[in-house]
Amino acid sequence: MIRSITILLLLGLFFGGCSTQKVGHITLKSIKPNYAFTSDSIPAIPNYKDTDFWYLYQDDIESEIDVFFVHPTMYLSEENWNQPLEDSLVTAKTYRKSIRSQALLFDSIANLFAPRYRQATFYSFFDTDSNGVKALNVAYEDIKKAFIVYMSEVNNDRPLIIAGHSQGAFLAIRLLKEKEIQDLIGDKLIVAYLIGWPVLESDLKEIPYSFCQEADQTDCLCSWNTQKAHATLSSLSYAKGEKRYSTNPLSWTSDDKYYDKSYNHGALILKKDSMIFRPNYVGARNYKGILAIDRPKGKKELGIPRLSRNYHVYDIAFFYRNIQENALRRKEVFLK
Repeated sequence: MIRSITILLLLGLFFGGCSTQKVGHITLKSIKPNYAFTSDSIPAIPNYKDTDFWYLYQDDIESEIDVFFVHPTMYLSEENWNQPLEDSLVTAKTYRKSIRSQALLFDSIANLFAPRYRQATFYSFFDTDSNGVKALNVAYEDIKKAFIVYMSEVNNDRPLIIAGHSQGAFLAIRLLKEKEIQDLIGDKLIVAYLIGWPVLESDLKEIPYSFCQEADQTDCLCSWNTQKAHATLSSLSYAKGEKRYSTNPLSWTSDDKYYDKSYNHGALILKKDSMIFRPNYVGARNYKGILAIDRPKGKKELGIPRLSRNYHVYDIAFFYRNIQENALRRKEVFLK
């Protein structure tokens, strides 16, 4: 019973603007694909040399640096283990809820690149032994191919930021572990924002970049998972007892000091087609591998179920201006 409730609450967050009543009808069973993963079920392979397979592909280069962004899970369907890229409704939803409100925060700082990929359906994260693993492998192969095309075709030796949220961060962490990718990046990494998925001690043994400890440090990784101190369900359940690293985006340190809301330079609140920025929104501190925040104002307005203590969907939104300012600061330091 407890597991059912916690999954309901997390689904409520993933559905963003849905009302609590609407979320009440969503169950994990309803989004589980009703067949086993097979090679025949895999959607068509994208061609990343075709810009139609990118949400953002900036061939009109204006900045000295790039951002490669991997979007979070927006596919919650029982129809397939991976999103067919011809699914225009999911594509539009992904642009609206992630690209517009997450990736574009870097628009004034960098040239932007964000691939469309055959994202694994949300249920894949609850099927960690077979079908879900295979679906995530498909998603990863897309991101790897997209990154290789980006680096070989358009990067032109510019410094870069890698950013991802949720499934996007999960895939970006895996990407950074590959020697082939490490060789492509070389000494060009400014920072990797791996948001909404835990960076573990075992990850850092395979990634040749340290965990960021200062706001102007470069060639390093940042990560956080936003929730109350005792949230009922989070991506940290995948940590399996390992040491987890957490960045406080109000200070850009990994210490456990509390920073009050005056350090928050602006949260992003989406209202239909408008974007509202609210400074001094929430304070936060690192706590046992999570980013524990104050109770956010207007949970009903945000579509957060009343009992939820998990703010995963808002990992970026609650700290929008801080991330924007930090990316600019690290860029300036790197280019000196």
